[in-house]
Amino acid sequence: MKAELAYPTEVIKIWFSYLRLAHEVGKTDPNIKLALKRSARFYRPWGDVTKVSFKQWWKDHSNLFEENDVIQLIRYPDLVPLPRKDRLLLSIPLTRSPTELATMVLAIFKKNARIVSSKSKKRPTSRYTLTEGAEIKSKGAVPLEDKLAVYRIALEPPKASRSELLLRVLGDPRLSSLSAFRHGSEDSKKRSLRRYLKDAEQVMINVANGQFPGPRGKGTGPIEA
Repeated sequence: MKAELAYPTEVIKIWFSYLRLAHEVGKTDPNIKLALKRSARFYRPWGDVTKVSFKQWWKDHSNLFEENDVIQLIRYPDLVPLPRKDRLLLSIPLTRSPTELATMVLAIFKKNARIVSSKSKKRPTSRYTLTEGAEIKSKGAVPLEDKLAVYRIALEPPKASRSELLLRVLGDPRLSSLSAFRHGSEDSKKRSLRRYLKDAEQVMINVANGQFPGPRGKGTGPIEA
């Protein structure tokens, strides 16, 4: 049976793309470089994302985003799941009798279990999850992808003024068809350009710190594994 993914593949691809961008920018930006250094442990299971396509990477790493809401047997040196508020990690001594263990486990469960309403929103149980409260669906990934494309154009040499950069964006068939750049005055389009660049940069900073898409504003720092 094929495992269920916690999120659409398109969403994970955007996370992957922003992480690659962060590594590129981190070569010249000391702040991004430092953020990536701090979140290196968090991203270690991802491997090197800078030298492979998403398609290649996904074949070996899709399991990081598979739902994991079943009881697991974890033996050394298995990878221990990340701590979660809705899960219990137990170390059970096999020297005790089954009856005694059952009593002990039940007592721990009753003490820690929370009653979850049937109407409560199901939280993803994959090893890697999106920022809680800022999750995005497949359609939500498209604007982030567009902003990433604009940001990459801005990184292309030579360094351009705002007007020159707008001309580059308008020269891209896909981006020029976006409503933000198709309608309105030149000043309006420049404002959209600034917003796109600012939003893309913020997501990149969040991703470098181990969050996606992360908060709208200053990142809150790396998420430790």
